[in-house]
Amino acid sequence: MGQEFQNESFYDTQTYGMSYYSVQIALEQYIAAKVLRGDLSRILFTADSFIFRARMEQQDRSTTYQAASSLKFPFANYWYEGFWERDDRTGSNQASQQLTGIDLGANILIRSRAVMTTIPFTFYFNSDNDARIAYEKLQWIFNPRSVILSTTVKYKETNINIPVVISLEEMTYNPEYTEKEWLSQNRIIPIRTSFKIRTYTLGPNIQTPVFNGVASRDVEDEIIYITETVLLEFFESKNLLAHPEEIELAINAYFDPTYDITINSITSSDVTYSSVKINWDLEVPITSDPNSIENITIITKGRNPVVINNPDIVGNYIMTNLNELSTYKFNLYIKLKSGKIKIQTLTITTANNPATPDSGGLAGLKSLKGVTF
Repeated sequence: MGQEFQNESFYDTQTYGMSYYSVQIALEQYIAAKVLRGDLSRILFTADSFIFRARMEQQDRSTTYQAASSLKFPFANYWYEGFWERDDRTGSNQASQQLTGIDLGANILIRSRAVMTTIPFTFYFNSDNDARIAYEKLQWIFNPRSVILSTTVKYKETNINIPVVISLEEMTYNPEYTEKEWLSQNRIIPIRTSFKIRTYTLGPNIQTPVFNGVASRDVEDEIIYITETVLLEFFESKNLLAHPEEIELAINAYFDPTYDITINSITSSDVTYSSVKINWDLEVPITSDPNSIENITIITKGRNPVVINNPDIVGNYIMTNLNELSTYKFNLYIKLKSGKIKIQTLTITTANNPATPDSGGLAGLKSLKGVTF
């Protein structure tokens, strides 16, 4: 099954090819494997100006952090500089593939166009040794120059494997930044890199006409998806997913990040053997409507999602019917009325039920009552 991206937009995003986002997934998986010991949670899709704030929001928000060491180094971020340009390699774009399309079988044709783009990637370390080891690992990527990967999208119930050619074009150890003094004081060592990506975009990108402000929807079978398998593996590796029904929220929160809301804290309190109070303290810009939050969705494994409509920016919700001595990971999706979504994770462990008979003194037996969600 494929998954589509939904958000407020003038254009019909259901007909938009998802090859760019599938390329992001392939790039992150490659960088994580080569440089960050396979830990995808250490890679953030965010601009340089927001990286430290975004990394802080990844951490346990029940604690107030001061030192830069609380950012849990190393980590990395990337952001697009531009968008697709025509691939400049000779013969990379054939007229037939753009006008007629590639035959996928069963009389299914899809047009394609060879494209390229540049994506800057910055790594951050608080250890000289770690920074030097990472720089050496990047040098091995730099030469040989290119690696050929693939990603998968779905079109008319057919999986399409798209080649992705990644080459490291530039790398700088500890480059100059405006915040150089602050970085030095906190012993933060950045490594700046730039990757060239060559791949294919797929058509059609059909936009149906709008009549009287309403667009007709007659091109459902023309939608291009990222496959559910790809998304599940990706988000689970980033510790963002509680269950498959959460994919659509995770897609919008990760691939279209927002900084129109600040998470001051997400905490738990009044923890019992069967319930917990989840508290939030949010902040929106002074120029924004204080009621700009449409809803908060709380999701954990084994339970139906809880949707809190029109929440206060400072509020709470009590989760009940929990199991004693069990650990739960709650994903909170904060949705603005603009359609933008921000995600925050909170982990809690419920208490012991005093009414439960003792285990007879056998050490550790009580823990058998608990499970992890």
